[in-house]
Amino acid sequence: MSTPGPSSAKGANPNKAPLPQEPLRGTKRAKKDQAQKPHPKKAKTNAAVQQALRELSTWTHDLQSAPRGQDFPGGMIINKVWNGRKNCDLVTYQRVGSAGVQLESLTVPQVWEGWRVRIDLDSQAPGILLSKSDVEIRITVRNIRLKTLAEHGDNVFNESSVCGSSLNVVNVQKAFAEALQTPNLSDDEAEKLTAFGASPNPEIVGINCLQFVLRGKMHAGIRKASLKKEVREKQLADVQDVLKAMNSNAVFTLVRKTASVQKELDDYWRHRVRLCVDKNICPFFNEEVNNAGGYAFKKFLDDPERKLSHQPWMAKPSDLTSVAELKTYASHAARRKFDNSRHWEIILSAALMHEIEYKNICLNKYFRFGIDHEAKVIRRSGQYVQLEVSVFRHSEQLAMPSLAVNTKMKLHTGELIVEKDDMVDEEAPRKEDVEMAGYSQVYSGYEYRAKVLSKETTKAFVVSLFFDKRDKDTDAKFRLNNRVTIQLEMKRNHVPSDRQLAAIGLIARADKNESLSAHEKTFAQYLHRFMLGEGAPDLIDAKSPIDEKSNELTEEIWNGFNDWAYSVSLNTEQSEAWTSIFLGTNMFTQVQGPPGTGKTRLNVMSILCFALLGYRTVITAPTNKACEATLKALIRELAGLYAVFPAAKTLFKIVHFPTSATLTDQLLYPDNEAESNVEADVRDMYNEGVDGVNALRQDLRQYQLWSLIEDHFIDIAEKGKVAPQTAADANKWLDTHHNLRTNSKISLEEKKQFLKLGRDAAEEVFKDPLVKIVVTTSNNADQLREIGYKCEALIIDECAFGTEHDTCVPLSLNAQWVILTGDHQQLKPIVQSKLHNEYASQLGLSLFERVLGQDNISLLRLKVNYRMHPDIALLPGILGYEWLGCGDNTAKPNEEMEAVDNSIETWWNSKAALTYRRNRRQPLYGRKSSGSIRRLFFNVEGAISACPPHSISTVNFANVVALVDVVVSILEEAEQSGKFLDVNLISILTPYNEQKEELVKHIRLYMSTMGYTKFPSVLTIDSMQGGENAVIILDLTAANPNHGSSVGFMQTWNRLNVALTRAQRYLFIVGNIDVWRSELSILGGPYRARKLCYLIMDLLELGDIIDVKDLPNALPADKEELESRDRSEWSRKIPQPRDSRLIDKLEAMASAYKADVKVRENFEKKLINELNRKRSTAATFQKLYEDGKHFATNLNTNDELTADCANEDNNSLDLDVTIENSTDPIVEEAIKRSLDPKEQVDAPAFTAEQFKEFQL
Repeated sequence: MSTPGPSSAKGANPNKAPLPQEPLRGTKRAKKDQAQKPHPKKAKTNAAVQQALRELSTWTHDLQSAPRGQDFPGGMIINKVWNGRKNCDLVTYQRVGSAGVQLESLTVPQVWEGWRVRIDLDSQAPGILLSKSDVEIRITVRNIRLKTLAEHGDNVFNESSVCGSSLNVVNVQKAFAEALQTPNLSDDEAEKLTAFGASPNPEIVGINCLQFVLRGKMHAGIRKASLKKEVREKQLADVQDVLKAMNSNAVFTLVRKTASVQKELDDYWRHRVRLCVDKNICPFFNEEVNNAGGYAFKKFLDDPERKLSHQPWMAKPSDLTSVAELKTYASHAARRKFDNSRHWEIILSAALMHEIEYKNICLNKYFRFGIDHEAKVIRRSGQYVQLEVSVFRHSEQLAMPSLAVNTKMKLHTGELIVEKDDMVDEEAPRKEDVEMAGYSQVYSGYEYRAKVLSKETTKAFVVSLFFDKRDKDTDAKFRLNNRVTIQLEMKRNHVPSDRQLAAIGLIARADKNESLSAHEKTFAQYLHRFMLGEGAPDLIDAKSPIDEKSNELTEEIWNGFNDWAYSVSLNTEQSEAWTSIFLGTNMFTQVQGPPGTGKTRLNVMSILCFALLGYRTVITAPTNKACEATLKALIRELAGLYAVFPAAKTLFKIVHFPTSATLTDQLLYPDNEAESNVEADVRDMYNEGVDGVNALRQDLRQYQLWSLIEDHFIDIAEKGKVAPQTAADANKWLDTHHNLRTNSKISLEEKKQFLKLGRDAAEEVFKDPLVKIVVTTSNNADQLREIGYKCEALIIDECAFGTEHDTCVPLSLNAQWVILTGDHQQLKPIVQSKLHNEYASQLGLSLFERVLGQDNISLLRLKVNYRMHPDIALLPGILGYEWLGCGDNTAKPNEEMEAVDNSIETWWNSKAALTYRRNRRQPLYGRKSSGSIRRLFFNVEGAISACPPHSISTVNFANVVALVDVVVSILEEAEQSGKFLDVNLISILTPYNEQKEELVKHIRLYMSTMGYTKFPSVLTIDSMQGGENAVIILDLTAANPNHGSSVGFMQTWNRLNVALTRAQRYLFIVGNIDVWRSELSILGGPYRARKLCYLIMDLLELGDIIDVKDLPNALPADKEELESRDRSEWSRKIPQPRDSRLIDKLEAMASAYKADVKVRENFEKKLINELNRKRSTAATFQKLYEDGKHFATNLNTNDELTADCANEDNNSLDLDVTIENSTDPIVEEAIKRSLDPKEQVDAPAFTAEQFKEFQL
């Protein structure tokens, strides 16, 4: 018979005993006998259960106003025990007819066995996750319909339970027929459900049946991206029948064992489902978004300064920030799949809106009148000025927000700074200028209007301004190279975020756009499924890119295309990728490749192939720098194409369209409110255009949009047969261009005409049918739609680095073919509002990573590195990708790289490096040193890091000194030995901007005193993604003397992975490894920086560490101090490190770890054993690679806290740890180091109590 379930959570007694729970499959508890003695932690477990019940009882109302810091009831009991994946059966009962109408004919109910279920508790989008093997089906609130009035009672659910001795076939059939209105359940089907609910324990016998009506279409997906294709296809085929039944407006019944149902949790979830079914998904935002069609966030496009409400229950109960305007919010978990386009649009848009709000607050804190910054005049042309701005760092732990190009601001000037800048040889402000300025007031009352330019700088940013009142005071102040204090007031440039918001809206409604062509509609449907995470739809009569053009191209072009394609040398993976792109029918293709594996080359090949086939092709990247790298690779490949197929020169043109203050904004959105604006716009257009062209190599300049605009007017002026007015306009533009170059006087009308004609010419460039290749930034791609350029093939490079919001901009162009390339193990999208945005995690998840391995989307993976020497590539390959192959060129360098090898080897064996050789450590724990110097770690003993005053960045002066000593030592020895190492082949990387500035200053100061006029480039790690150089010297700044586990950016492996994979021949690292090693258990456990621990142990074990001693934590103030004083007397001392303290539990853990040598040794050996297992796996892949066999490595190696580390207890790890030596020759060959089996190290045992102190 049917028996009611337990009472709901609303008004439930928090002290009542919970229902007997079904043991979780696979747990130790499931394997214990029921009569076993009570677990010693039973009291603690019962307390946790009671706490979970109390928690559930407070979550019964809508949209809780009390700050909770979470979206739904949490904790281990709720999420792991009550809401873990549980066994279930499914019953489908198909009605024939339209939803919501009284129906006449019914089909026989059918039972589907062997499934597991977990409910999604998301308050704004609850759902059900059904899984069988590796297949998963998600039922969302959009798939659940409200019942009609005739179906009385609960407007969504029917429920019934059959428990205890009542569980039999007859009572099950009766429950379905009466309570669930599902007659005709056969005896066989009822017997299946009866058997499912049976148990040897009479207390937990029974089934709970939850029924609702389905609508819409559901899709089956695979949870494991690495699953083999044949296994994937078989598992998907096995669920097609149940999926077909569910997709037919079925009455659906979820049958669970009574013991596995936590009624309080079920009641909470069903309440959220009813609300979302009734009020639409994401009901919290109903009053703020447009629900009547069109852009959901149209109000925010119309008013860019409008704020979006925060979800009050996500606020942290105790606010962590001292800034009144900022509240601290927990973040929802990032979603990889979405219920529908509205759900996707709201979540992405909300994430963006809260990021914008945070940036606005930070802008107000940094840039308002009353806060001083410093500016240097770097360009002066009449009344036009460019200033390089150094920003005063805010003291309230707020990072300076990034400024979009063309951000407008108001600027006040203050005093001239008269101290000579000794770091570079420049002219200081003249004494008469300072006297002429004669400031009685600190700041002038005059206000200048300025804007941010797209210009490379070592400072914060560059602005331009035009002063229309010219006098002696202003002339003196803005003399070239002068430095002056300034105050700024600015508003955010909303154009980039407006583009992102509009693109999200376009994509969300693309499949409903009736104006699209047939091809565009097909793509829109494909894109819709892709963005929701549902995989690709089955396309009927789909053609490959080559088949599409098979009847349009001439025989000459076909022959040239084939000749060139077959002449290009590609490895196996690259060839497979090319074949899949051009001979496959997938509209979307993902290409994932580790550093140096040829992603850029594959991109370039694809671009040229699309162009030769006649497709208008756009390639985008998140930054101008990445676009320039692509352009350089593209031009290199052109030489090979033209050699094989000379006629290709006439088939297409290339346009490089960078993001800039003028060519991005002024060409399309003119601002001619005042003469000073026009003057600044004209000067910016000219200067940015010329600067952009001059910054490129000579062979690249012809492709820059500015060059093409110039050529456009020159061609018209030189043509004899053009309209008189057209010729006159061209000559006017060229005359104004000449006057700008010579600083001649120009009238206001001429300036306006120059801007207008420039805009028109830009549009004419893109109207040329031969423009088949456009290289631009992702955000800037929006202007191609404004101009009317129809994109047919789209390649998005560095897609794992760009935000999904930015990636949506080029995707909204409706290209027919899309290729996403990137590497999710390198830099991820930057999120500034991390602690102040409920959707920060979603913002930090790139589209590339979100859909990686998604069902039937074509994924091509590159595996062979052509950049790094094998000794450099080995460890990052193991930790980031399980294995990374090395091409022949990495061990056999070309002539230029061979010269680098000779220079470094000569230095290492010289007297100049004698101290370094003597101070090289012996390998740890029985290793034998190979003597390799490809990767060396310079351990700066006693180095400490600290935050400068008024800054949240980090500096380390001792690291600066050590690093510069190494650079100068190498260059000096190369010069003396006649090897002459080109300084351009050395790059210095650091994680922090402040440290970068210190490195630049000290390198220039030190090396200039020795007669050097060229210096190595100094870059942040982030700016080096996609780059490479022969010698990389990596500064790992963090060295907190109070807590070595405070490692800052190094805690994130993605950034460290980028830093370790830029070097072609040599990687030298500078840091304080002893400080990090002092709290290794904290890094490897609670801080989840396991891969950093592996790096530390790899360096120690292989003997790649050189101790650098007796360096000061100070720098010289100027050239005189550098030359005349001992280093110990340098006056610029490192600031006092902040007295940081770990939370009490970690503080005790760190103290115990530091106090016991045995504990430290044991933990390090455990790390080495884990690393050896990874090495063994990589060695297996290496063997398969050498044998020419196909294999797939794991896509997800983010084991910062591995399963065996996170879940181990006192019985899961032998307390007497030894190094696991391997005699496998494959392993030995792969790691190129040998273990001495005679020197096995035994670690002393330690007590269980000691182990608990540092247990992970």
